[in-house]
Amino acid sequence: MKSIPRVILCATGLVSVSILFLITMPVEREANVVGWSYNTTRNTTNYIPVSGNWTASLAPERGVCDRPSLLVMMVCSAPANIEARQAIRDTWGSDKKIQGHNLSAYFLVGETNNISMQVSNLWLT
Repeated sequence: MKSIPRVILCATGLVSVSILFLITMPVEREANVVGWSYNTTRNTTNYIPVSGNWTASLAPERGVCDRPSLLVMMVCSAPANIEARQAIRDTWGSDKKIQGHNLSAYFLVGETNNISMQVSNLWLT
């Protein structure tokens, strides 16, 4: 008689573990994107040119690595959007300290073929 509850307990445990496994399994679904057809690929590597021409110009801020941050926000911006970046700095993008933790915002600014704008943005970003 005692073996029946043991069998039920083992079966319940096996079913529970199976359900937990199925629930935590990652699901590969493609989200709908407004303006894209159903057959448009969502693989971003198809849209990023792969060439040996990758360049980056960094204008490091003094003391950036000296202060650990709980949250680092990276904001992508076009080179011509100087006013928009300043508005972000003046509002939600300013460095803050909340409950003893630093929150920081940094800008990833794209490149442009306009050399004068590129040089001025190197110092204004």
